[in-house]
Amino acid sequence: MSSGFCRGMRCLLALALAFTSCGEDPARRQARPNVLLISIDSLRADHLGCYGYERDTSPVLDSLAAEGVRFATALSPTSWTLPAHATLFTGLPPEGHGLRFDARALTPEAHCLAEVFQDAGYATAAFVGGPFLRKMYGFDQGFDVYDDQTVVRSFRESQTGATSPALVGLTSDWLDGRQASEDDAPFFVFLHLWDVHFDYTPPAPYDTLFDPDYDGDISAVDFELGQHIHRNMDPADLAHIVALYDGEIRYTDEWVGRLLEHLKALGQLDDTIVVVTSDHGEEFFEHGVKGHRKNLYDESLLVPLLIRYPSLVPAGRVVREQVRLMDVPVTLAALAGVPLPLGFGARGGPAFTLPADLSTLIVPPAGAGGTPADSESSSGQARRVAFGDLHGIWSSVRVNGSKLLQRTGQRSRELLFDLDSDPREQADITGDSSDREELLSLLAEWKTFWGRRRPPSKEIELSDEQIETLRALGYIR
Repeated sequence: MSSGFCRGMRCLLALALAFTSCGEDPARRQARPNVLLISIDSLRADHLGCYGYERDTSPVLDSLAAEGVRFATALSPTSWTLPAHATLFTGLPPEGHGLRFDARALTPEAHCLAEVFQDAGYATAAFVGGPFLRKMYGFDQGFDVYDDQTVVRSFRESQTGATSPALVGLTSDWLDGRQASEDDAPFFVFLHLWDVHFDYTPPAPYDTLFDPDYDGDISAVDFELGQHIHRNMDPADLAHIVALYDGEIRYTDEWVGRLLEHLKALGQLDDTIVVVTSDHGEEFFEHGVKGHRKNLYDESLLVPLLIRYPSLVPAGRVVREQVRLMDVPVTLAALAGVPLPLGFGARGGPAFTLPADLSTLIVPPAGAGGTPADSESSSGQARRVAFGDLHGIWSSVRVNGSKLLQRTGQRSRELLFDLDSDPREQADITGDSSDREELLSLLAEWKTFWGRRRPPSKEIELSDEQIETLRALGYIR
């Protein structure tokens, strides 16, 4: 068959698809759900009320959980922003996408979630507040609008100020503009909120909300590099630092609420899949260090994952089964009914690498029993083994209540924890466990598989300003 004939047939097919799209029933187009994906930087799950925290840090997120599904054990693949968000966008682990260091960016070969929705006819927009979400890292692929000006213009202020009002305002304005234009295409919006990230300097009244009687002089300014915050500090001062962190959570929670109320006023809230998660948690010396990007303990890896969509997601469901941030992109596409391109995410690897459709855990299969209450449901798919990576130095594997930490290099070490009896990971049982060999085998298979693949990323050159920004964050010393 001639190449000219093939080109002609492709042109005819393209025209036919175009006419089909033009003639699509508007009601059917409107029936497709919107998607709002919110990432709250540095938010550890156990500091939210819906995850059992004693302080009232999260009334809006708690309501969201009550109206949808809460995943009780959701794990990030790392403990810092850049690789975690690359996983959230691509469904690939850090070993798969390659953004394991500061000076790496996604290439056009990466399949990003926004591209999937854009190809399906969605209007796409992103509003971001952190330096590792800048366009230079390739995260703008598939977005009609990618607004990183909040961090570019005011990063230094954002460390001690607040960016949530600006980011929520930009998002609301974009939604208003679409409403005014009477655009009937659904939207995919990504919102990255930064205020929970250190420094913890919430505005009044959130700065005194959780320890109003504190009379010391410790602040969380210069949290990462300041020597005034250390593991042997006065317990009352450390409690104050945690209270300021909690104040940032409550402040951010309020702004999430304002955005959801805006969606409701536009008549779009119930037609929108709302997802709230985080890229990593935060440490307050549980294992001797502060902040994040230090190791792979659960206080850094356990993140919230909440999904609200009344049409498909039963209210009040709690899924106990271990899930992963890398499962989220596939889940959003499944809930929205949007097809994924061949090769999206971690497909094609060992069975435990497959990013699963979490909607199978939210809604029982047709004809199955069960109620939308607390769920211990099993998807019937390959078990979700959660792996972690930090710069290729620290690795972790977590499954069936056991977790192995492995450090390579000159300071190599290995730690094993029984999470059922020791959820805070305090007692190393490496010499007493029969799970060690299985976990080591899983980790070796994982590393071998990804080590044979070429990641869709490249090295980039950081400017002096960008290096100074990372130094101010304590990421470069």
